Amino acid sequence: MRRRRDDRPWIIAHRGASGLAPENSRQAFEVAIDVGADWIETDLRMTADGHIVLFHDDRVGAEQVSRLTLAQLRSRREAPVERWDDILPELAGRIGLDIEIKHPGFEAAVVASLKAEAPEGSFLVSSFDERVLRKVRRLDRSVPTGLILTAHGRGGRLLRGGRSACSLLRHAAADVLIAHAAAIGGRWASAVRRAGIPWHVWTINAPAQARQMADAGAWGIVTDRPDLILDAFPS
Repeated sequence: MRRRRDDRPWIIAHRGASGLAPENSRQAFEVAIDVGADWIETDLRMTADGHIVLFHDDRVGAEQVSRLTLAQLRSRREAPVERWDDILPELAGRIGLDIEIKHPGFEAAVVASLKAEAPEGSFLVSSFDERVLRKVRRLDRSVPTGLILTAHGRGGRLLRGGRSACSLLRHAAADVLIAHAAAIGGRWASAVRRAGIPWHVWTINAPAQARQMADAGAWGIVTDRPDLILDAFPS
């Protein structure tokens, strides 16, 4: 994975520019590219008939996405439901890709497609689920991985300092921490920086907070509004 920029953190468009267009849609990704985002983040799930789709929630109403076919899923949504096999060729090489795998079971297909389509150094596989990251590491040690942290649980334990962060990374086979903004305080950022751990923060939509996270050492800022956050870092 590419190192932090010298002038500012990477600006990572959350589900594309989801504050400006429907999340995880072609439109959201194209807007992110147009406004100058460095990366996009998107969510992958697998449908009952084996399609990898860009979809955040695990349910549509009371129905689990994993138990719906692609056609059924699309019929229950007004917003677009994109297929990974269609979107990846359109984005690869144009913008960095932070690919969040939402559940185990299709890691090999994602890794194979990224290795075939996307330039080296232009993608990251992330997940809340450590099983996913360990599977990716077993499949191909060259694929960078990111462990996503909530404000509590693992994120809270990180407040104990850099040793805890290092332990989490090793256990999850991860290269980068992707922490919820509420988990980050001055002690957290200082400890992680002393340990030499790359970290991203989600989800930041206020320019002042983005500048604060940049000063704390964030490598990447995940945002619904890449246009606003980019304005916080005039070139």
